[in-house]
Amino acid sequence: MTALSAFRRAAAATVSRDILWRDPTPLAGDCDHVLRCLPVVEFRQTVICVRCGGLDTALSRDLTRNPAGYAVNGEGRVTRRGGV
Repeated sequence: MTALSAFRRAAAATVSRDILWRDPTPLAGDCDHVLRCLPVVEFRQTVICVRCGGLDTALSRDLTRNPAGYAVNGEGRVTRRGGV
């Protein structure tokens, strides 16, 4: 992959996230959420539910502000550090 194609892919991912944040799908109330953190292409964490596609805005913002308070595994699963 060339640097230009990598840049284009990252830019496209950023545009997609901007759209998601501009018009977020709320988390469905009846969903047993399975939340995953999308790969980082800019310093903004975006946590979505892989079942309903909803955006967890509160967790996304807190993870961006306090990254040391969370662990994110290789699949993107988010857990709060300290056993909470």
